[in-house]
Amino acid sequence: MSYLKTNVQIFTATGANTWTKPSGATLVEVWLVAGGGGGGAGRRGAASTGRSGGGGGAGGTSGFHRFPASVLGATETVTVGAGGGGGAAQGTNDTDGAAGTGGANTTFGGWVLADSGNSGGGGTATAG
Repeated sequence: MSYLKTNVQIFTATGANTWTKPSGATLVEVWLVAGGGGGGAGRRGAASTGRSGGGGGAGGTSGFHRFPASVLGATETVTVGAGGGGGAAQGTNDTDGAAGTGGANTTFGGWVLADSGNSGGGGTATAG
């Protein structure tokens, strides 16, 4: 009687990591999530002046693919994309908020890509 064995490899460290194909593997499923974008900072202004908060950053996309193990190399590079940073706070009145930064893509070799999220815009004197 043959039993199916599952080998789960989880990568959470940003940057390059190495996936190693398990011995005897016949099917590989890859699930990816990219880094989301950072939110924008709000506008700074004196009381009773027009100012709005910054926009939220977009979430990163996810990716999934199922492969016959035979098409993959013995190892594949897994790049985990980091989330974007939030916009810097303003220290001076009457200054628009800074935009956040975008996230980074997550990839499994050249096989699967999850796109990163865009950044949120900075707040302004008028409502968005």
